[in-house]
Amino acid sequence: MLSMTYYIPNQIITMMRKNRNMFFVFVLIFLSSCAARSLDENSEEIATPQNKEFNAYWYTGKAEVNVYNLEQARYGEIHKGKAIRIFVTEDFLVDKQVKKESMTQDESTSVMKMNFIKKFPTGIYDYSMMSSVFTPIDIAKYRKTLKTTTSSQEWCGHTFSQLNLQGNKYEFTGHSYFENEGEQNFSLDYAFLEDEIWNRMRLNPMGLPQGKLKLIPSSMNARLKHYDLKAEDATAGLTLKVDEDQQEFFVYTIKYENGRELLIQAHSQFPHRITYWEDSYISGFGPNRKKLTTKASLDKSVKEAYWGQNANRFQSMRKDLGLD
Repeated sequence: MLSMTYYIPNQIITMMRKNRNMFFVFVLIFLSSCAARSLDENSEEIATPQNKEFNAYWYTGKAEVNVYNLEQARYGEIHKGKAIRIFVTEDFLVDKQVKKESMTQDESTSVMKMNFIKKFPTGIYDYSMMSSVFTPIDIAKYRKTLKTTTSSQEWCGHTFSQLNLQGNKYEFTGHSYFENEGEQNFSLDYAFLEDEIWNRMRLNPMGLPQGKLKLIPSSMNARLKHYDLKAEDATAGLTLKVDEDQQEFFVYTIKYENGRELLIQAHSQFPHRITYWEDSYISGFGPNRKKLTTKASLDKSVKEAYWGQNANRFQSMRKDLGLD
């Protein structure tokens, strides 16, 4: 099934910002009249706008580190913690699907890499979770995210899963401590990944799919709910809103047919920093089973070459970021 996408050209967004009433009238007319089109059929319209501003921000040898205050739904309760989203560009080998670190002549491309870390306690013990997502920046040539990985550690055990793009399928590999999961290997027909939405939001929010679509859910959500990844029916939409300080921001929403709802908020202006998200779903077991909402709000954001800041003298930076 083709993902359904509505496109509002950036030039029109710019024009409509000058008259917000005109903007919302236009959006209603546009969405009611335009035909849904697939991601693959419109690569020229959704290509990442690589210009001087883009290159000056993302190709400086630094990563963007974003720290969020986290309220995580788990076991039918809300647990406070921290979430970190690190965005950085790097050269990536297309076939081997690993970071390019040598002078190999193998085909490579520049990707947006997001490392997403969540840490939160549940009672006496902690959870530590991490996902990495590798999305090509040259979407006209490489239209699909190439790879994702997710690991989870807590006192009962740990798990690891990986998706690799092979042709028009994702190959899944999983390793788990839990009996019902164990060792897993299977194929998924290509569908848009929830895990890649965050990279797409940073690269070009206007290219996010909208309308009814097949979506492979977040690997972290699958991990917490102990279910196998598969494409699910969902409806997505992108809106432009204005806060009380007259600051514009995009809100991207996903509503799965199973009742789960995801909302992501980001600045409308480049570099489209993600400031907030919430994820509502059934949490807990037995009498504690209820619909709760995980929330995360941006606390600190910095640009740093953090991989070179591993000496003790940099320890104070953790306090500056609210990590201690």
